[in-house]
Amino acid sequence: MKKITWFILTITIYVVFHFLIEIFALSSVAKIKVVTEANHEEPVKVYYSSSVSKNTFSEQRSITSTVSTMKGKATHVVHLNNRVVRGLRIDPMKNEGESKIYSIEILSHFGEPLLFDATGIATNFFPHNSATMKREGEFVKINSTGSDPQLFLADPVRFNNYMLSFILPIFLTLLTSLVIKHVKLGQIHALKDITGKQPSSARNISALDGLRGFAALLVLADHTGPMYFRGLGAIGVWIFFCLSGFLLSLPFVKKPSLIVSGSYLQHYLMRRIKRIVPMYYFVLTIVYFFRGNLESFFRHIIFIQGDGIFWSVPQEMFFYMILPAIFILNYFACRGNVKYMLISTVVMALLLNHYLSINLLTIYGNGRTLSLVPEVFIMGIAMSYFYHSPYSSLITNRPKILHDIIGIIVLVVVLLSSDGFLNSVFNKGINYSWNSEIYGYVAALLLFFTISHEKSILNKIMSSFLLRAVGIVGFSFYLIHGGVLSSIKTIAMSLTGQELGPSVILVTGIAITYFFSVITYSLIERPVMLKTTDREKV
Repeated sequence: MKKITWFILTITIYVVFHFLIEIFALSSVAKIKVVTEANHEEPVKVYYSSSVSKNTFSEQRSITSTVSTMKGKATHVVHLNNRVVRGLRIDPMKNEGESKIYSIEILSHFGEPLLFDATGIATNFFPHNSATMKREGEFVKINSTGSDPQLFLADPVRFNNYMLSFILPIFLTLLTSLVIKHVKLGQIHALKDITGKQPSSARNISALDGLRGFAALLVLADHTGPMYFRGLGAIGVWIFFCLSGFLLSLPFVKKPSLIVSGSYLQHYLMRRIKRIVPMYYFVLTIVYFFRGNLESFFRHIIFIQGDGIFWSVPQEMFFYMILPAIFILNYFACRGNVKYMLISTVVMALLLNHYLSINLLTIYGNGRTLSLVPEVFIMGIAMSYFYHSPYSSLITNRPKILHDIIGIIVLVVVLLSSDGFLNSVFNKGINYSWNSEIYGYVAALLLFFTISHEKSILNKIMSSFLLRAVGIVGFSFYLIHGGVLSSIKTIAMSLTGQELGPSVILVTGIAITYFFSVITYSLIERPVMLKTTDREKV
């Protein structure tokens, strides 16, 4: 059985490589030469399609030729610069009339040229749009009386190259099989940490990894496009923030004196930098620096600008900065009284929501001023105080059925809180889900009832393998999902000539984003974090 599975896998890998090479190499066109009679002064216009199944032509995928004349003939050259060309349409002139074409030559850097003389043109091209074509000696005559003539290549463009078509896929298949055979899944950090994550400060709470994965999926679902999902991404970010506040506060809630330890605060700050900066800077370098947008690159790396999905990272960094101040205030003002610390934390969340985040300190992003939302993080701190206080037993000691009911209600509230759904029920045009105060509380409730009972339905959902798998690589998943979704839509349109359905984009986006997230987490995020003593949960 193992040999059969390995054989099927090898054949699948070969077919994938063969298909990709056929499309992206053997259908790659460098330029097209069209030779006409010299008195034909109009340039030739070439339309191309990259679709593997349906040829669709548009002005966005058209190029006009340059012309050179010699010995009674004009050579029209269209530079395509290695674009993938499957379908081809040639317009020899702009308006109705007569044109004589002697040859059409399609050239590639990856295979022998496709040369069509008069016979080849008459055999492999067909006229359209009120045009007629007739071979006369060494040229074909194109006549059109109704509008500009169009010639379509009957078969997809494909260049012959035995080495690329057969030998290279075999070689790449052997290399890939060798890597798969020698790389053990248990050695990949992203997979090993799903079940083997062991912080030294406390046991790992698997359901919270799943909650992070759930939040990441909400963000991705929002960006797939359907109206119903719109706004779920904001709620996903509130869950991220609340979860961050909860987890980062654990050491200080369990041992308040850590806040006056200079060595621990240094460790805390360095660990936060190592957790966020490497992967964040890696993506920023690709998105801004390599594209020459140095102004945006610099403002992003110092956390004063956050465009697109990057808007949340300056929020995180600001919270990391003020967290010690919150616990220092509680340590000296409340003197270890859990009730007072819980009350003061909630009061701080309310005050910051109404004053600091609105009037005093902002960041720039997406073309406008953005308010900071520390209150969502602080609700996570408040929930950490409550969860580890004697007061939590008033809820945690209740029957499991109560946890099931409340947990499912909160989960349903989250899933029904998309702007798309709420706009269909209430007033249209309002971004309900961006209300950080309301949904910060909802996120805190979802977090609490995820861990309030280890056997509750909500805990089991969030502890599922798939959600934890996404949660482990959640930061990479969040940072790269937008680029993956954009690429999927662009490639699908190029190769199929039509848009993919939202459900296909959603499933494909999750799979491909997770694949690349495993790579970046295992090669960038986790190696940096392993250099630091695990005193706190990642």
